[in-house]
Amino acid sequence: MRRSYGIFLFILCVATTSSAQWVQTNGPGGGTVTMIVSNQSSIFAATQERGLYRSADDGVTWNWIGAGLPDAKTNSLSALAANDNALEVAYSLSGAAQGVVYRSTDNGASWQNNTPGFTGAYAAVYSLAAIGNDFYAGTSDSIPVVRSTDNGATWTSAGGGLPAFGTPSKLFGKNTMLFALSGGLYRSTDNGGSWIQSTGTGLTAPYGVSDVALLGDTLYAATIPQIYQYAGFYKSTDYGDSWTLVGSTFDVKSIVASAYTMFICSPYPVGLLGGVFRTADGISRTAAAGFPSGCIVNPLLVRGSTVLAGTDGPGMYRSTDSGSSFIGSSAGLTSNSINFLFSDGSEFIAASKACGTQLSPDNGASWTQATDYAALPLQYFYKGSNCIVKKGDTLYAGTNGYIERSIDGGSTWSQIAVSPIGVTTLLNIGNYLFAQTGSDSISRTSDNGATWTSASSTLTGVTSIASQGTSVYAGTSLGVFRSTDNGGTWSAINTGIVIHPIYGLATSTVYASPTVLLAGTFEGLHRSTDDGASWTRIDSTLLPLSYAASGSTIVIGDMVGVFSAIYGGITYAGGVHVSTDGGATWRINNTGFPNDGLKIKSFAIQGGKIYAGTDGASMWTRSLGELMDVKIAAHGSSVPSEFFLSQNYPNPFNPTTTIDFTLPADGKVTLKVYDVLGREVAVLLNNEQRKAGELQQAVFDASRLSSGVYFSRLAFNGKQLLKKMLLLK
Repeated sequence: MRRSYGIFLFILCVATTSSAQWVQTNGPGGGTVTMIVSNQSSIFAATQERGLYRSADDGVTWNWIGAGLPDAKTNSLSALAANDNALEVAYSLSGAAQGVVYRSTDNGASWQNNTPGFTGAYAAVYSLAAIGNDFYAGTSDSIPVVRSTDNGATWTSAGGGLPAFGTPSKLFGKNTMLFALSGGLYRSTDNGGSWIQSTGTGLTAPYGVSDVALLGDTLYAATIPQIYQYAGFYKSTDYGDSWTLVGSTFDVKSIVASAYTMFICSPYPVGLLGGVFRTADGISRTAAAGFPSGCIVNPLLVRGSTVLAGTDGPGMYRSTDSGSSFIGSSAGLTSNSINFLFSDGSEFIAASKACGTQLSPDNGASWTQATDYAALPLQYFYKGSNCIVKKGDTLYAGTNGYIERSIDGGSTWSQIAVSPIGVTTLLNIGNYLFAQTGSDSISRTSDNGATWTSASSTLTGVTSIASQGTSVYAGTSLGVFRSTDNGGTWSAINTGIVIHPIYGLATSTVYASPTVLLAGTFEGLHRSTDDGASWTRIDSTLLPLSYAASGSTIVIGDMVGVFSAIYGGITYAGGVHVSTDGGATWRINNTGFPNDGLKIKSFAIQGGKIYAGTDGASMWTRSLGELMDVKIAAHGSSVPSEFFLSQNYPNPFNPTTTIDFTLPADGKVTLKVYDVLGREVAVLLNNEQRKAGELQQAVFDASRLSSGVYFSRLAFNGKQLLKKMLLLK
């Protein structure tokens, strides 16, 4: 979905109970699987979004084993290998010159850093192989292959004869025979002591070899095709000294061999020359069944009669008939990117870009795949969209293709062929169904999708829509507009919204509730309590991406994502923002989430709990009542015992404002105010004793100060928190 970082609107509506933190649910499963390896007891899979998972039941269910490893969202997992003694995983670290290698001797329960002693300043490991009891690593160092005979505890050179800095993309072997794919194909018969080239006579590969595999004693290789030509598929019965052309083929991404069968993965989507193909001789091939149309399949793992296949979003697929047919097998593989969560009070429907719709009747404990994804090629749900709405007994879903409709609670879907394409938001308002599309327009229908008319002919650059009662609100490149006649006419409602010097009033998302409107712009979060007649900026930095509201409690997921870091002794944070007073004041509540920039793309409220759909960690939940504790505390109840500095309120202010905070333990606290140059302008509390579990307050009087930005800094027990405030006179 195309987004301009401009205005977001909300109009609001809560429940109660109590829970300690955000907890990940068991799905919906999915993710981009990049590597699969196994030993006798377990299968290990790497996902692009969340890192490593382990299955102890032949790939039926999965458990995350990434604790103690680098964060997978910001660091690239580059290689993986396993034998019965150890599991080795390599990373290229974001912002670091050299890569790292970690080892586990207990199937991922714990990890130790065992990075080889690189000589190059920018060296990293890009391939790993377990051959017998030894591990081999292909590196970008001056010694391109290193070997470990003690499960990765120490490494020695095994790259003599290979091109320096050649960076082998694949290492594999059999018994004492070792092969390295490094532009060309090389082999060693002395554990890497010396190497000779195995791209012998008969192999024509001007652009290199894309992949190679060993089936019995026969090597098979696919070449990288020239422009507008097919790839060549070759075989060698003398370990690469000479080659015979088997035939021409489409592009080959990978080749995997078992005892008697080869599997070839294409780099193209399923349905467009892509998928998995079985072959015994490289000539006759049979396409495997069961994969969703539009996904790209790779990698593969053959384990007896079980074949596992990773995909670029739908997660893991599993075959128990030697690769003839596959079914989804992603239970516990919680790396899915959830674009929208829909709840009707008893059932969840999760919509994602790569997995279509998945249903859960038990609050996220189990999930089933709806049939729309498999039946409608390339109909992924549009990224970042509010794409499911219920009208009567019918569900409507916006996709990057046509709108789809379900009359059985989301189990099956059918296209509305005359509907708008690329719908990002759907609203049910009276007799109308409104659709906002990626082409910056609004359409409406009053006959359940049979016909559509434009409802935005006078608007420019529509990026979002919302509703309150019979009013419709639109965020546009020229600000916020309201219609009281179902989109027939529109009026601007922008008084008080701070204009950005470059982006002006550009709007990115619009929401709405019974009493409050919120608008997020490049200049921060604005609030209106008079239906948009006037606005007040309450936070100069908060940029919403998703929201939920119940009563006076509002929950926002921001575009920064779940993040907390300390710079110069000051803590900066983003993620989930909570207000219990209709958006007047806010606090961050990320407890339980990984601190890796995880973005919350959607919320849903059901059964006294709030659920969060994320951009790579599936769905999380916690008690909605716990998020209301700050409000409850204002009426005399308990406050969460945590170190927290609230945003001042009001903000902007003139001349006084109130600052709330809570402490994790009794102790002495200091609260000071600074200007933008770092000069101290006020001391509100100076090493004063305060209690935990109570909402603490201080009033800042800026009567003697000029308009501008100021910072409140709270210091307690060696830690500090900072909030930005705006004084407008």
